[in-house]
Amino acid sequence: MKTILFILLILQNPTNINTLQTNHNLLFNNLVNNTKVMNSNKNENKKHLTNKIIKIWIESDGILNATAEIKDSKEELKISVYNMLGKEVFKVYQGMPLKKDEDGNYKFVSSSPINLFNNVYILVIEGTSYKIADKFIISR
Repeated sequence: MKTILFILLILQNPTNINTLQTNHNLLFNNLVNNTKVMNSNKNENKKHLTNKIIKIWIESDGILNATAEIKDSKEELKISVYNMLGKEVFKVYQGMPLKKDEDGNYKFVSSSPINLFNNVYILVIEGTSYKIADKFIISR
Protein backbone atom coordinates (compact mmCIF):
# COMPACT_ATOMS: atom_id res chain seq x y z
CA MET A 1 0.00 0.00 0.00
CA LYS A 2 2.79 2.42 0.94
CA THR A 3 4.62 1.67 -2.29
CA ILE A 4 1.48 2.51 -4.28
CA LEU A 5 1.16 5.82 -2.42
CA PHE A 6 4.77 6.62 -3.21
CA ILE A 7 4.23 5.89 -6.89
CA LEU A 8 1.10 8.06 -6.90
CA LEU A 9 3.06 10.92 -5.33
CA ILE A 10 5.65 10.63 -8.06
CA LEU A 11 3.01 10.65 -10.78
CA GLN A 12 1.14 13.63 -9.31
CA ASN A 13 4.07 16.03 -9.12
CA PRO A 14 7.15 14.77 -10.99
CA THR A 15 8.82 18.21 -11.07
CA ASN A 16 9.05 18.73 -7.33
CA ILE A 17 12.24 16.78 -6.52
CA ASN A 18 12.46 17.94 -2.89
CA THR A 19 8.98 16.65 -2.09
CA LEU A 20 9.81 13.41 -3.85
CA GLN A 21 13.00 12.98 -1.84
CA THR A 22 11.24 13.75 1.44
CA ASN A 23 8.44 11.30 0.67
CA HIS A 24 10.97 8.66 -0.31
CA ASN A 25 12.87 9.14 2.98
CA LEU A 26 9.66 8.93 4.99
CA LEU A 27 8.61 5.77 3.19
CA PHE A 28 12.06 4.20 3.58
CA ASN A 29 12.24 5.04 7.32
CA ASN A 30 8.75 3.66 7.84
CA LEU A 31 9.62 0.42 6.07
CA VAL A 32 12.91 0.02 7.96
CA ASN A 33 11.35 0.74 11.37
CA ASN A 34 8.59 -1.83 10.81
CA THR A 35 10.90 -4.55 9.51
CA LYS A 36 11.61 -7.51 11.77
CA VAL A 37 15.12 -8.93 11.89
CA MET A 38 15.01 -12.44 10.41
CA ASN A 39 18.50 -13.59 11.41
CA SER A 40 19.29 -13.78 15.09
CA ASN A 41 22.52 -14.85 16.77
CA LYS A 42 21.18 -18.27 17.69
CA ASN A 43 20.52 -19.14 14.01
CA GLU A 44 23.85 -17.89 12.64
CA ASN A 45 25.73 -20.96 13.86
CA LYS A 46 23.41 -23.36 12.03
CA LYS A 47 24.69 -24.35 8.63
CA HIS A 48 23.12 -26.29 5.84
CA LEU A 49 24.76 -29.71 5.89
CA THR A 50 25.71 -31.49 2.69
CA ASN A 51 27.64 -34.61 1.88
CA LYS A 52 31.14 -33.56 0.84
CA ILE A 53 34.75 -34.51 1.37
CA ILE A 54 36.61 -31.69 3.07
CA LYS A 55 40.21 -32.92 3.20
CA ILE A 56 42.31 -36.01 2.37
CA TRP A 57 45.87 -36.46 3.60
CA ILE A 58 48.39 -39.21 4.27
CA GLU A 59 50.61 -39.06 7.34
CA SER A 60 54.32 -39.89 7.22
CA ASP A 61 53.64 -43.42 8.51
CA GLY A 62 51.26 -44.10 5.58
CA ILE A 63 47.96 -43.76 7.45
CA LEU A 64 45.26 -42.20 5.27
CA ASN A 65 43.00 -39.58 6.88
CA ALA A 66 39.85 -38.07 5.47
CA THR A 67 37.59 -35.36 6.85
CA ALA A 68 34.04 -35.18 5.52
CA GLU A 69 30.78 -33.41 6.15
CA ILE A 70 28.00 -36.01 6.32
CA LYS A 71 24.35 -34.95 6.33
CA ASP A 72 22.85 -38.15 7.75
CA SER A 73 25.02 -39.85 10.36
CA LYS A 74 22.58 -42.74 10.78
CA GLU A 75 23.71 -44.47 7.57
CA GLU A 76 26.47 -47.05 7.43
CA LEU A 77 29.41 -45.87 5.34
CA LYS A 78 31.94 -47.58 3.13
CA ILE A 79 35.08 -45.57 2.39
CA SER A 80 37.43 -46.91 -0.27
CA VAL A 81 40.28 -45.79 -2.51
CA TYR A 82 40.06 -46.49 -6.24
CA ASN A 83 42.71 -46.18 -8.94
CA MET A 84 42.04 -44.28 -12.15
CA LEU A 85 40.85 -47.50 -13.82
CA GLY A 86 38.02 -47.80 -11.27
CA LYS A 87 39.50 -50.74 -9.37
CA GLU A 88 39.20 -50.68 -5.57
CA VAL A 89 42.77 -50.73 -4.24
CA PHE A 90 42.32 -49.95 -0.53
CA LYS A 91 39.46 -50.09 1.99
CA VAL A 92 39.72 -47.23 4.49
CA TYR A 93 36.66 -47.63 6.69
CA GLN A 94 33.33 -49.45 6.90
CA GLY A 95 30.68 -48.85 9.53
CA MET A 96 28.75 -46.08 11.25
CA PRO A 97 30.37 -42.63 11.40
CA LEU A 98 32.15 -41.89 14.67
CA LYS A 99 31.69 -38.68 16.65
CA LYS A 100 32.15 -35.28 15.04
CA ASP A 101 35.19 -33.07 15.56
CA GLU A 102 35.09 -29.47 16.85
CA ASP A 103 34.17 -28.18 13.35
CA GLY A 104 31.19 -30.52 13.06
CA ASN A 105 32.90 -32.81 10.53
CA TYR A 106 33.70 -36.50 10.68
CA LYS A 107 37.31 -37.70 10.56
CA PHE A 108 38.04 -41.15 9.17
CA VAL A 109 41.41 -42.88 9.65
CA SER A 110 42.62 -46.05 7.94
CA SER A 111 43.47 -48.91 10.27
CA SER A 112 46.64 -49.81 8.37
CA PRO A 113 49.18 -47.90 6.27
CA ILE A 114 48.28 -47.31 2.65
CA ASN A 115 51.00 -48.85 0.46
CA LEU A 116 50.21 -47.49 -2.98
CA PHE A 117 52.41 -46.21 -5.79
CA ASN A 118 52.76 -42.54 -6.64
CA ASN A 119 49.66 -41.82 -8.70
CA VAL A 120 46.25 -40.14 -8.75
CA TYR A 121 43.55 -41.94 -6.75
CA ILE A 122 39.88 -41.41 -5.94
CA LEU A 123 38.49 -41.58 -2.41
CA VAL A 124 34.82 -42.65 -2.40
CA ILE A 125 32.49 -42.32 0.57
CA GLU A 126 29.38 -44.37 -0.03
CA GLY A 127 26.22 -44.34 2.09
CA THR A 128 22.93 -46.05 1.40
CA SER A 129 21.45 -42.97 -0.30
CA TYR A 130 24.51 -41.16 -1.69
CA LYS A 131 28.02 -41.55 -3.06
CA ILE A 132 30.63 -38.77 -2.97
CA ALA A 133 34.14 -38.83 -4.39
CA ASP A 134 37.26 -36.69 -4.52
CA LYS A 135 40.63 -37.25 -6.09
CA PHE A 136 44.00 -37.07 -4.37
CA ILE A 137 47.62 -37.58 -5.37
CA ILE A 138 50.26 -39.74 -3.72
CA SER A 139 53.69 -38.29 -4.34
CA ARG A 140 56.64 -39.24 -2.14
